Amino acid sequence: MDKLQLCAKAFQKLLEYEYHFIIGQKRKLREFYLNFDKADFHHLSGLHKLKDIAQIQQGRIFSLSDLEKMLDDNQMIFRYNEKVNKFSLI
Repeated sequence: MDKLQLCAKAFQKLLEYEYHFIIGQKRKLREFYLNFDKADFHHLSGLHKLKDIAQIQQGRIFSLSDLEKMLDDNQMIFRYNEKVNKFSLI
């Protein structure tokens, strides 16, 4: 099975789950939920940026196959600087 097939199979497992996050900063808590839809695979895997087959061997496709492991690990720390990303909806 090639990397793209492994990635698609791993992503299909994520369709069954919803993740609940509670994040905090300066004593202010926020909650959000993360779930996945079949339509998300195209974007998350980077296929929308595909220009030729050689490029599929790099980038997002490697990370996406391990996404469930990363989410379940519960060891992630995110830092976000909204000044750097002024037009983001995050």
